[in-house]
Amino acid sequence: MANYNIGSLIKRLRKQKNLTQEELAYPLIDRTTLSKIESGKAVPNNKTLEALLQKLGFTPYKITDFLHDDEMADAQKSISELSSLLAFQTHDPQSPTIAKVDALIVQLENNEKYTQHELNRQKILILKAMNAINRRVDTKTVRAMLMKAIKITIPKFNVKNISDYYLTKQDQQLLNMLAVSYSEEEQYDKAVEIMYELKHNYDKHCIDINELGDSYPAIIYNLSRFLTEADRYHEAIEICDIGLKVCKETLRLYRLPIILGIKAACLGWIGEIEESKKMFGQIINTLELFEMHDDVIAAKQQAKLALGIDM
Repeated sequence: MANYNIGSLIKRLRKQKNLTQEELAYPLIDRTTLSKIESGKAVPNNKTLEALLQKLGFTPYKITDFLHDDEMADAQKSISELSSLLAFQTHDPQSPTIAKVDALIVQLENNEKYTQHELNRQKILILKAMNAINRRVDTKTVRAMLMKAIKITIPKFNVKNISDYYLTKQDQQLLNMLAVSYSEEEQYDKAVEIMYELKHNYDKHCIDINELGDSYPAIIYNLSRFLTEADRYHEAIEICDIGLKVCKETLRLYRLPIILGIKAACLGWIGEIEESKKMFGQIINTLELFEMHDDVIAAKQQAKLALGIDM
């Protein structure tokens, strides 16, 4: 980003969004600081810059989140290790991984420099919620953590207003997790409402084609999955078609098979058996071609569930 005037870029994007300085600045910085940034009299730190650009719907190239002093380097190391541990954490209460995760979270909470920033405190809450999910803590407790985290950046958060907010990546992650928490309680309509609002937010605010390709298909996948769980198969098919179109237009093809799988299953459940069988066959052949054996097994299981036959 060094070859560009950061302040001018932020000002241009803000005006494209018809935002006031107060609306963009809150709760990250005050309006006066933003004014100085836009006029070139001040330079935001990396974390603030990334958050401002994300609120504007713009994804910058890789921006280093941490200054390379000891405290922030330690925080980065802890987050990287936590992300890895949480991805493979087991439910076994005797697992040494659980103690390690707990210790790393405490280490982050005690890092005064790291916790000075609102988004970092929000990140800690996300990690704690992920840890709670892995340990099968009840969903209401997890949801309370998620709501506390969301209100750091959106103090007056209301599900019905999601499409109007300017969301960071962490906000999007939190909303996805919130929707999942409702689906696990079989409150599928609430999960669907959140994901529809998140989709509308992207439709309204996203101006970066790369960001659209990276994140939108994941939203479409979750929305179509929750619609299927709510037996709203025709809606799910329509949403899948939107996701497939975005995947193709942005050349982000890695989510194509799972979105196609949901569409194929829904076709089977509404009685379009031959079309469903044909689509499942194409999915399985493609996955076999790329030797994605686990995905082949999953697709065959999905076909068995939808059609009652072995593929």
